[in-house]
Amino acid sequence: MKLQRVTRRLGFHCLRILALWAATGGAERLKTWGMQLGHLHYTLRYRLRKRLHHQLNTLARKNPSTALETDHDAILKTAFAVSDRALLEVIALYASDQPIEDICPKVVVNNLSQLELYQNQKKGIILLGMHMGNGVAMAAQLNRSHGPIHVVYRESNKVPSGFLRQGLERLGLNAVNASGAGAGFREMLKALKTGQMVYILMDQGSKDGGICVNFLGKPISMPKGPAELARRSGAPIVPVFLTGTEPAWAFELGAPIYLDKNGAIEDQVAEIAQHMAQHILAHPQWWSWHQRRWRKLPFTTLMTGVT
Repeated sequence: MKLQRVTRRLGFHCLRILALWAATGGAERLKTWGMQLGHLHYTLRYRLRKRLHHQLNTLARKNPSTALETDHDAILKTAFAVSDRALLEVIALYASDQPIEDICPKVVVNNLSQLELYQNQKKGIILLGMHMGNGVAMAAQLNRSHGPIHVVYRESNKVPSGFLRQGLERLGLNAVNASGAGAGFREMLKALKTGQMVYILMDQGSKDGGICVNFLGKPISMPKGPAELARRSGAPIVPVFLTGTEPAWAFELGAPIYLDKNGAIEDQVAEIAQHMAQHILAHPQWWSWHQRRWRKLPFTTLMTGVT
């Protein structure tokens, strides 16, 4: 485990150096190098590609008439490129001393009218994203135009302590550390009750107090924080969906989800996860299938038919 942690930390430092170098050429070079890094990543990870190809075949059989029925090699190649591009951009935004306006990618956010509706009513909003595209750049743009936004993050063994907080604050965002059960919850609740926005990634995993749901055919522990926040604050959950990558990251705010505080939270977390899964099935080429939180888990017996 210690060796694995050291290897991941070393990999992060290599990416950081690459991101800093790419950032000297501005946002366009960051995008180009990020895509090229993804293509190289895809090419070198032959065994991982084969495993993911088999998993997509399994998932496609249980989800007919979805975008998963298209070329799986093309899906994975794009997914690697889009994911690594976003990763390189985010690291550069956090760590580079280049002016943010020079390295921040172009972002378009559609359906902002409903966001403004809630703000006019002085209601808090829970923005719910996932590992699709550069959500950090999206949050930074919304923070400038409709802020303030509180971004929830979890500490990672791959990066130095404080790196994520310092990076978010550099972008003008309010960083909320959610590492550990209940961590940061009071801060998020206070922000919502004062009519502000909280941005959370639903598929970032939960080691403490998560709820196991069937997500894309696999039993995955999802954080119950978004549902608990909505139940206690009365704030709507607004899904943030990636809808395009060229010529800019394009996001769209989905229909609001209201949760009954008396409902079963297990069912509510499963409902939220299903919204995420439906969008991924519609646009599988943009989701990071190679993230270990999903790819390393087995399918449920309902998916495989094995008992």
